[in-house]
Amino acid sequence: VLKKVLNELVDEMAVKKPFEMVSISGTDVVQQLNKYAEDKGIDLLMFVNRHRNFFQALIHKSITQQIALSSEKPIMVMHYDDNY
Repeated sequence: VLKKVLNELVDEMAVKKPFEMVSISGTDVVQQLNKYAEDKGIDLLMFVNRHRNFFQALIHKSITQQIALSSEKPIMVMHYDDNY
């Protein structure tokens, strides 16, 4: 599903640059993302968020918000709506 969403966004933006999608896990995802970015020399972190209703937003723990507050790297957030 994530690859499908990313491909749709890339196609929509007519991006012609190569990209790599990886799966990162661990007990502290934010720390793992920051470590991966540092290890790979990544200059920009990109996140895709989906829209949540009020109640979903109350209980959701946003990795994007956490990384925005802790990362020294610039981030880009693209919002995905399931209705497209």
